[in-house]
Amino acid sequence: MNSPYCALSFKVPALDWFDDETFFSLCTRFHLLSGNCFPAVTSEQLLGLPARFIKHDLPCGVWEFERRTFGRWGGADSVIAEHTIFPIFAPFQAQATISKALELMKGDHIGSLKYQLGLVAGGFGAEHPLRACPDCMRHDQESLGVAYWHLSHQYPGSVVCAVHGTVLLESTRNRRWRDRFEWTLPCDQELAYTQYTSPAVDAQLKLLGLARASVELATIGLTRTFDPSMVAEVYRNQLQSPVAGLPLTEHLSVLKGFHPYERLPGCEKDATSFVALMTRSPRGHYHPLKHLIMITWLFGDLITFLSRYEATCCSTSDAPQPIDAQPICSTQATSRLNTAGPPRPKKLKLTIRSRLIDRLRAGATKQSVCEEFDVTVSTINKILRAKSEVQAEWSRCRRQMVQAHHRNTWVKVCRDFPNDGVKALRARCSASYAWLYRNDRAWLSAQVERIPKAIGKRRVVDWDLRDDGLCRKVSEAVLALYGTDQGVCLGASQLYALVPTLPSALQKAERYPKTRSYLDALRGRSAS
Repeated sequence: MNSPYCALSFKVPALDWFDDETFFSLCTRFHLLSGNCFPAVTSEQLLGLPARFIKHDLPCGVWEFERRTFGRWGGADSVIAEHTIFPIFAPFQAQATISKALELMKGDHIGSLKYQLGLVAGGFGAEHPLRACPDCMRHDQESLGVAYWHLSHQYPGSVVCAVHGTVLLESTRNRRWRDRFEWTLPCDQELAYTQYTSPAVDAQLKLLGLARASVELATIGLTRTFDPSMVAEVYRNQLQSPVAGLPLTEHLSVLKGFHPYERLPGCEKDATSFVALMTRSPRGHYHPLKHLIMITWLFGDLITFLSRYEATCCSTSDAPQPIDAQPICSTQATSRLNTAGPPRPKKLKLTIRSRLIDRLRAGATKQSVCEEFDVTVSTINKILRAKSEVQAEWSRCRRQMVQAHHRNTWVKVCRDFPNDGVKALRARCSASYAWLYRNDRAWLSAQVERIPKAIGKRRVVDWDLRDDGLCRKVSEAVLALYGTDQGVCLGASQLYALVPTLPSALQKAERYPKTRSYLDALRGRSAS
């Protein structure tokens, strides 16, 4: 029988998974052993996709990979679960998000997967450069004859190797500033040394704790998910315990010098806001690094957190039910009936019923009608269901009254704070703004258009100050690694590896003139 997969009309190299190897690493070894000259050929053979669709961190086309290789290296589910970084995002995500993400990775395009997982707005960046440990590379070359990409080095936020504690090196290939995709394995010529090759002891211990917690969290992977409300409760309980620990600002101070932890809270106010965010009633699903930071700060390691989480879940499930939810014996029921107020009439007199309907037509609230005529909400609902014209008139009047209330609130706030912008006004009456935005948007838009755009306390960005800060950051990174910035000629990839925030900053072509001039000097160009 002819095979439907024309891509397998050649010999498949005899490969097996290495310990802790990534999916990208196996495909790269296939590429090198197959003798293919172009990355696109291997991409088509293994995944049936153009090379531009291939991602080394969160790949797609995994189901096609299973079909084309006849499951030689496992099924799509096992490849994703055991050889990609996706499992680290799963425990703190909703089940619907996990299912959709798996479908995208098995399909032919990941689409907005990183946005859906909260990586774009998570505060740690959505780029996960290939990383390698020098000690692991040396061991792999001696024992296997080739260095490969270890999965434990690729998790977001990993700065040191979880085994050796050595600072990881980052690959200059397949980065945002590189136009060309390549199948590549770790080698010294393509790995960039960062400016923090020798971190202090306390920083190295915290980074090592985060790296090991990341590996443990990924090991849990797709086997379980955490209830966000329960996680927040575990954090609150630990914060209220008498166990003393470092303040969060001190705990994070040694991490802020390492990418991607630069944006962590640096003052007491920001730290308080961060803790409040992680301990309040959850409004969404946060980046796993935020949880790992809370876990390593409060519990030291993931294992301790898991035991506290299980204990909290058990105590919640074993908690006694409220009294109202327990069965009531006949004597208790009789006692309650005897102590209750006078029974309500089972039938409404016509005069009372007529007055009640008039009050409903006027748009009175159900609660006020119940109190005025001494009836239950059930009686009101029965009348409204029986008389559709009363229901329609009552709904129309109630909407008009609610609309008038929210309109008046917005107008009053705009009148009382004439110098505020739209954002500040929204904060002052968020409930009314939300109702108007959903139910009366045309009127709200007309009101917003009348607010002068230039009025209000708008934040003015000091671009000169940002330019000075970025230039100083690049200079410090170069001096820390080379000892001098005189006579040093560096390429763009070397500079971008030293300062990971540099590429995104330089996308603003009209900004950062001082930094651009300094970069031109480092590249051996004359400043224009």
